[in-house]
Amino acid sequence: MKLKFATLFLMLFSVSVLATEKLVIAGDNFPPYLDRTAANYGWAWHIARLALEQSQINHQFEFAPWARVLESAAQGKRWQAVFPAYYSAERAKHFYYSEPVISTQLGLFKLRKNKDIIFNDDFSSLDGYTIGNCRNCAVREDFDASTTIDKVVTNNLESGIRMLLAGRIDLLVGNYHVSQAKIVELLKEDTSYSLTIEDIEFMLPVIQEKPLYLAISKQVKGHKELIKRFNKSLKSVKTQAEVLQIYQLNEPH
Repeated sequence: MKLKFATLFLMLFSVSVLATEKLVIAGDNFPPYLDRTAANYGWAWHIARLALEQSQINHQFEFAPWARVLESAAQGKRWQAVFPAYYSAERAKHFYYSEPVISTQLGLFKLRKNKDIIFNDDFSSLDGYTIGNCRNCAVREDFDASTTIDKVVTNNLESGIRMLLAGRIDLLVGNYHVSQAKIVELLKEDTSYSLTIEDIEFMLPVIQEKPLYLAISKQVKGHKELIKRFNKSLKSVKTQAEVLQIYQLNEPH
């Protein structure tokens, strides 16, 4: 009887700790998924926050440089979780991942007027066209390994977009939402291009789907239980009309 009572006490104490201790989550500015200037800090965080609140996980969010966030959170120090995070086997050694909160799309952008450029998921169909890609940014194995694709390395996303808008490259590899947000920002700042977002096309099919997750450090006591509760609430949140509309509005088109 004493053993059963002690076990029950420990279980109740464990649940109490999970309910009262604050999970400090951090991430770097990653518009539009995570945006320090946007309402609700961006639409991906809005969905994650709804799931955290529904699961009654006491939490706090902070913005910080990504490299520092990963290093600290992996050890469960100042921050205990990261969002949004792509999955990697190396990171999974230190973090316990949730179910995907959203899915991101990596694909090709072109000027809409270039109707003759067609992508059929085989990069050989783009022979003769120049394709811009950020330095050290992995795309897909067949693209990365190819020595025949006419690749143009750009210093960053902004320089690649400027090259596309100026017609110096035919195509640009980019994350759908992140690139679109940056294109809108650049066109607003620089009217010399005489273009609108409608003049830029994101080509289908996408090159790759990459989910984004909430990842909790394995150093956090009860990390598996926290993720279990988060996943259960996330599943429910994804059926809400508000969230379904968010997903629909942000589908590539």
